[in-house]
Amino acid sequence: TKIVKDVVDLHGGSITVESKEREGTTFHLRLPIDGPQLPA
Repeated sequence: TKIVKDVVDLHGGSITVESKEREGTTFHLRLPIDGPQLPA
C-alpha cells in the first residue's frame, strides 16, 4: 500500500519486488540503520 511506501521513503529506504511465475512474489524492504537526519 501507499502507507508502506511513505514510511520507507521517510526513512530513506527502498522497496524492490521480485516475481517468479508459479513461485510467487517477494517484496524487499530496505531501511538504513541510521536513517535520515530529520529536523527536531
